[in-house]
Amino acid sequence: MYLLNFGLGVPSNLSAENQLRAVFHRINNENGNFFYNICGVDLDKAIAGFPSYDEAADNNMITEWELFILLQNPDYLEKTIFHNGKTVLPQNAGGIEKLWN
Repeated sequence: MYLLNFGLGVPSNLSAENQLRAVFHRINNENGNFFYNICGVDLDKAIAGFPSYDEAADNNMITEWELFILLQNPDYLEKTIFHNGKTVLPQNAGGIEKLWN
């Protein structure tokens, strides 16, 4: 599914959580962009957040955890392009706004 070390030289001896955090950090530091597909994501859960990575992992919600991390960091959020698989979605100041139930 992923390239070895996410193709970014992330140390493979890190925990899964720390590997993902390293990916965010590396992309941010290299002035890259995050392209985030919201299709199939439980936005309510991502916005509410997780007390730990393990809770997300144990409930098969890593994608929601990733969105939670993006939403919590203004630098990451500024560099995030949200899309639905076909269309780039506009972003409001301060993040995303859920307009449906």
